[in-house]
Amino acid sequence: MNVRLLLLSLVAVVVGGCATEYQARGFTGGFTETQVAENVWTIRFAGNGYTGAGQVRDFALLRASEVTLQNGYRYFVVQEQENSAQTDVGSLAGNAYVAPQVYSVHKAGAERTIVCYKEKPQAASIVYDAEFLSKSLREKYDIK
Repeated sequence: MNVRLLLLSLVAVVVGGCATEYQARGFTGGFTETQVAENVWTIRFAGNGYTGAGQVRDFALLRASEVTLQNGYRYFVVQEQENSAQTDVGSLAGNAYVAPQVYSVHKAGAERTIVCYKEKPQAASIVYDAEFLSKSLREKYDIK
């Protein structure tokens, strides 16, 4: 058996069918954040090929909620947002017994720049209560 095909099969068995967990960025995706001002952060969440776009967006909001609470704030407003999709295409060489294989993997991503507040701002159109949103999304995805 082709060594490359064997390695890909092993990776597929190890991570196959597993959506990106809610975690810091790693091999299968996850979140990162960057503080860009005193009360402003950019949150990014990258999914893998098994994570839907809706879940990626929810996980970006969940991380935004956590960052808000961890830094002593209660509310946040999404100032900028971007959703992305990346498609990775590859191929595996065939041999006398196996035809060549072409595959593509679609990966969703989300980026949110948030502004955090201790008191609920009145001028913003959508204000998220970080505590409420965190609890709601953790229940939705059964995250402890």
